[in-house]
Amino acid sequence: MKSGFYLVTQCVGDAVDLYHAKHPIVLCTDDSGVFSTTLSQEYCLAASAFGLGKREMFQLAKTAVEFIFADGGVKRNLEDIFCLAEKKLYI
Repeated sequence: MKSGFYLVTQCVGDAVDLYHAKHPIVLCTDDSGVFSTTLSQEYCLAASAFGLGKREMFQLAKTAVEFIFADGGVKRNLEDIFCLAEKKLYI
């Protein structure tokens, strides 16, 4: 149990360091049935673990578009949606 706790603590610490170093971070969950989680829960966990506010969480989601497995057209559409939302939400 101690080693598992250390591993999670170390991973969170490493992720925080990477985030502050402006390394791209993408939240995802492709094993939601195995881990009983949702993408929304992962975003809540990240906000809590990293101490992120709405603006930072929005930017995290927006940046993730660059790394999705989709063609350029889909990515451009998503980028447009994020830009419109950003203006509308005053982020």
